[in-house]
Amino acid sequence: LAVRRLLGISSLTECIGKSYVLGGAIVIPLPHPSGASGWLNDRTNRARLGKALTHARRELARTAADESASPAADRASL
Repeated sequence: LAVRRLLGISSLTECIGKSYVLGGAIVIPLPHPSGASGWLNDRTNRARLGKALTHARRELARTAADESASPAADRASL
């Protein structure tokens, strides 16, 4: 698993629904969408995924707001 290698976390369940900072970047672990995995069949795991998606939406909104406020964005619109 990438989370094990990058974040040093041994369990998918332990990290889904949280966000991390790694090398100045925000990391939001998500489960693999494969139907072969039963991980999403558990209601608590689906709730964890919901939290992770909320983190992702907030981070995307923050990034978009930062980009629209940057001087480079102002120059690009000229």
